Amino acid sequence: MSGSVHYINGSLSTKNDKKSFELNGNSQLLIPENSKIMNMTVLYGKIMGPFPAISLGVVVDDFPPLTFASTKAIQKQKINVNVKISKGIFSVFLSSPKFKNEDFLILIEYIAP
Repeated sequence: MSGSVHYINGSLSTKNDKKSFELNGNSQLLIPENSKIMNMTVLYGKIMGPFPAISLGVVVDDFPPLTFASTKAIQKQKINVNVKISKGIFSVFLSSPKFKNEDFLILIEYIAP
């Protein structure tokens, strides 16, 4: 298990101004200490564009949020994160306020120490 790639999935519906992704059914997640989040892939729920670029906020170990942005405005956006989770606690939220009544899926790729 050490050094191998693991995946976490989640979802978000921005109805009622909700911004935090539910990851494996929770708003916060605990993974092994000193794991490294490599990438986050976000998929728009709608089929037809336009698809604006997505910005994500990541709260790591109760520190102020880190912001990561997509470089492509397409339906499936992969964001390179490369952040170490020293205590193993993190959460992810949509940092752009422009999304209303949208659905998203997220796939998080991380490496356990």
